[in-house]
Amino acid sequence: MAVTNKVGFAGPDLLCVNAARSKKRPPKRPEDCDEMSDHSPCLNCGACCATFRVSFYWGETDSAPGGDVPTHLTEQITPYRACMQGTNQPKPRCVGLLGTVGEGVRCSLYEQRPSPCREFPYHGENGQDSPDCQRARAAHGLPPLPSNPTRPGLIPIIAA
Repeated sequence: MAVTNKVGFAGPDLLCVNAARSKKRPPKRPEDCDEMSDHSPCLNCGACCATFRVSFYWGETDSAPGGDVPTHLTEQITPYRACMQGTNQPKPRCVGLLGTVGEGVRCSLYEQRPSPCREFPYHGENGQDSPDCQRARAAHGLPPLPSNPTRPGLIPIIAA
């Protein structure tokens, strides 16, 4: 899905991608985070963090009661929508992404990441395909992930 931002860039919006799929995937479980290991393809990827605009309801920011996402790392895109800094650009890269895409990455605000990041599935997670994950990988010249990973159900510890 494409969204035109305030500077006229038409690009995929991670929120729209997730909303279209949210009813199909089982929710991620917090207890799975403790099992994250080197087996996660996300630790060597980060392509989604450098491909999509990560937009969400402004109430997820820490300037709202109960919000967790650091406001100083976001950009307001409408009166009710915010996005992660760096993702509303022609060549997006989330401000929270540390490392080199395709080599080794992690999210500097993993525990405070917004809902689109929490809900974005990597290809093969819980045995499900993720065309958006594969598309992001392809955009960065990374090979596609196999459809049947060796340990499905693990939750990435980086912005995914």
